[in-house]
Formats: sequence, structure tokens, C-alpha cells
Amino acid sequence: MSSFNIFSITWIAIAVVIFFSLFYVVAPYGRHLKEGWGPNVSARFGWVFMESPCVVLMLILAAGTWESLNLVQGIFLALWLTHYVHRTFIWPYRVNMSGKEMPLNHCFISFLF
Repeated sequence: MSSFNIFSITWIAIAVVIFFSLFYVVAPYGRHLKEGWGPNVSARFGWVFMESPCVVLMLILAAGTWESLNLVQGIFLALWLTHYVHRTFIWPYRVNMSGKEMPLNHCFISFLF
């Protein structure tokens, strides 16, 4: 069995477990925020932190293969980066998040995902 298949099966198994567990546990996010899930950080910081790997990792991967990108790949890269730069660094400062918080462990797990 290839590494890709093992990786895929592992993520599918994790998804199934999480799917059924969320019928019994309310995720502490947004209006469902409650104590006991660890320290909280501002929602704006949490959003930028957990979304930043999408931009940073794509830039690193693109820099490593820059010479071999063709026009279509460059267009899709530009579309991806435009969307995620806006989603990560612009949108959190346009929406009203003042006074809202989220658990730090939620941000960290999202960052790793």
C-alpha cells in the first residue's frame, strides 16, 4: 500500500470519528464558545494565525517550482493566492470581531491541519 493511500485512509478515518463525535460535543467556536477549552485569544488573531499556512506554504511550494510553472498553473496560483491573501490578511480587519475570542488550541489545531 502506498504512502498516499495510507495518508488518505487515515484522514478519512479521522473525518468519520469527528463527524460522529460532533453529534455529541458542540465545538467551541463562534457563539458556542465556552470555558474549559483552554486559553482564549482574540478572534482576529486566531483567524489570521490559523489561515496563514495556506498563503505561506503555497508561496514556499511555488518558489521551489517557479521555473517549471506554465501559464495555466501560474493563473491558478494567482487565483489561489488572491483568495487566501484576502481571506487571511484583509477580511479579518474588515469584519467586526472586536471583543470576540476563540480557544488557542482551536487555532493551533486549525494551523496544523
